[in-house]
Amino acid sequence: MGLSLSAFVSRYDRKSVDYDGYYGAQCVDLARVWIHNIGGVQFPPLSKGAKDAFRLAQSQFWTKVKNSPSNYPPAGAIVVFDAKPGNAFGHIAIARPGCTKKTLLSFDQNWSLHHACSLEKHNYSSDHVIGWLIKKSAPA
Repeated sequence: MGLSLSAFVSRYDRKSVDYDGYYGAQCVDLARVWIHNIGGVQFPPLSKGAKDAFRLAQSQFWTKVKNSPSNYPPAGAIVVFDAKPGNAFGHIAIARPGCTKKTLLSFDQNWSLHHACSLEKHNYSSDHVIGWLIKKSAPA
């Protein structure tokens, strides 16, 4: 196990992360670093952007939870956003403590005008949240 979520946020807040060396610092790069940090799972394969992570996540590694008005992600979950006007690729972020059914608190990279990693507050509906991925425990 790597850094706790709070230590991870402290380490990368206001920094840019380019995990794969392609396309500069993107939201997917931060998610890949987090997944590498928590270990034991693979990052979902992507075909056309971050929005594909929910659909393509491997069931042996991830529990998929669809966004609904009656739930919210636990801290550390990978939150996947659908495409929306002006962003055909979607977005991906890491849920932080304090999420509610109405407000998503997350750690993002390349959101809005913030290109570096930053603490963000989202609206599930207007920001087009598809759902989130929760790491499955290793088999006993």
